[in-house]
Amino acid sequence: MSDFDYVIVGAGSAGCVLANRLSANPRNRVLLIEAGGRDNYHW
Repeated sequence: MSDFDYVIVGAGSAGCVLANRLSANPRNRVLLIEAGGRDNYHW
């Protein structure tokens, strides 16, 4: 399992900007999580 310095839940506009700013420092490990839509495609 990996360790992260920051966990951001939600990859909307603010979440992406925050992840971008935090990951600008190469010493920060950032995890960005997005729920996404439902996967109803069977093929």
